[in-house]
Amino acid sequence: MRNRLIFLAIICLSQQLAFAAIRIPFRFKNGLIIADFNLNGKNKIPFVFDTGASTTVIDSTAAQALQMKAEGRQTSIGASGPVSLPVIYGQHILLAKDETVNLTQCVVVNLQALRERNGEDFFGIIGYDLLKNYFTSIDYDKKDLIFDTKLPDALNGYSKLPFTFGNSITIPQLPLSITLSGGKKLEGSVFFDSGAALTLLVNSPFKKDNLSADAIGKSIISKSRDLSKENLLEETAIESIQLGEFRFTSLPISLSSDQQGVSSYKGYLGILGNKIISRFNVVLDYREKVIYLKPNQLHAAAFEFPMAGLRFKKINGKVFVASVVEGSPAAEKGFKEEQAIYSVDGYKGSDLDRINKLLQQEGKTIVITISANGEHRDVELKLQRLL
Repeated sequence: MRNRLIFLAIICLSQQLAFAAIRIPFRFKNGLIIADFNLNGKNKIPFVFDTGASTTVIDSTAAQALQMKAEGRQTSIGASGPVSLPVIYGQHILLAKDETVNLTQCVVVNLQALRERNGEDFFGIIGYDLLKNYFTSIDYDKKDLIFDTKLPDALNGYSKLPFTFGNSITIPQLPLSITLSGGKKLEGSVFFDSGAALTLLVNSPFKKDNLSADAIGKSIISKSRDLSKENLLEETAIESIQLGEFRFTSLPISLSSDQQGVSSYKGYLGILGNKIISRFNVVLDYREKVIYLKPNQLHAAAFEFPMAGLRFKKINGKVFVASVVEGSPAAEKGFKEEQAIYSVDGYKGSDLDRINKLLQQEGKTIVITISANGEHRDVELKLQRLL
């Protein structure tokens, strides 16, 4: 019996030694990680890599094009509540030549609105199905995802944060504290969500219990979009966020008003998003439930505040106004949703990441050219912090 155990141990060790870490490059666009994965060994599909995705998502148009047939329906909990979605089984990701990851199930969702808001093509969202199988590194400096069967050897300089899967939700949950602009300190548990392109989204029950209008101070309201519907999004500025030993100061956060979904869950402060997470190189150990964080090149960068009062979207290579902040200079200048945009500060392209950076030139007066009925109209807009 002892010899057999030794033999099995040698086999397991040799298998570990034989495994070569798998490196997948990604694009970091508008706060999202987008990487190409080989679906079923046949098609390279761009996926959002999302630590907040308990279930793999396939875009409905991609599923139709790939002749993937649904085998039933499932009620899934999204950011805004339960939705009944078609489900596809029997799919897999070919991660490397000899490495296949079976997907428990794929829910089918129309991702068009999210693609338009991000301005990038992606046809799936993937997270837990990969994360549960590997030690996963997110290297924001080199723009690489690394999947391995053992922890990286070089963890010097990383800080170790334990997390939980509370309430049977397979999204890492860890403690966080915030200090409001008036000095009030609050703490609670947050979801570690690389698929949320924001700093922090405060859950609606936590907001109701702890954030009065006086405590929040100045805020702005605009429209946002999740997988199922459009919502009103409130934003405010706070003094700081404390994550483990790391402190970030002078930053905007978002406040949820959802009555259903993850952002309405009681007992949670909210959702920690990729505009904080991306300031670290990250190693995720789902076996021991530990996150390792090391400050990267983005760590000390100033946070981006809303300045124009505008959000854009891209449809068929063209730029349109997606939302306008209520009462902002952009609203006063007459900007409306769905207006076609010809150029922003002289830039006539459709890269939303680049356009958003042009809107961060505080104190500058830029010209935004609106296109309507074959004519162009220039509108001057002075960029200033709205919070």
